[in-house]
Amino acid sequence: MFWSAARTTSDKAAAGELIDFLLNSDESLDLMLGDRGLPANIAQRERILPQLPADQKLGADFIAAITPDLSEGPAVPPVGSGAAADIMRGVYEGLLFGSATVEESTASFIEQVNTAIGA
Repeated sequence: MFWSAARTTSDKAAAGELIDFLLNSDESLDLMLGDRGLPANIAQRERILPQLPADQKLGADFIAAITPDLSEGPAVPPVGSGAAADIMRGVYEGLLFGSATVEESTASFIEQVNTAIGA
């Protein structure tokens, strides 16, 4: 389970404490077990394994079996990078219909994406 708090939350410290409680406390994990997926906290995961019901134990066994074959996930893209496809589409249309040159389209794309990601 991925836990997060809004950037605009009025009490960031309390939000952080709640997330820490949900991820790391015995009390929280004894109640949830694997209902929200296996804990990312490996020590807590190992602690609750004997308590898991059969269906969750099956999932835990599967995760354990495939873990050696897993690799790191891709890096998190910059905030705003999701707009790149729409920016590309708009820039490409100008190029396609002759209202912009390749050089102008390239410069426009780079400028717009940099703006979108705050670069």
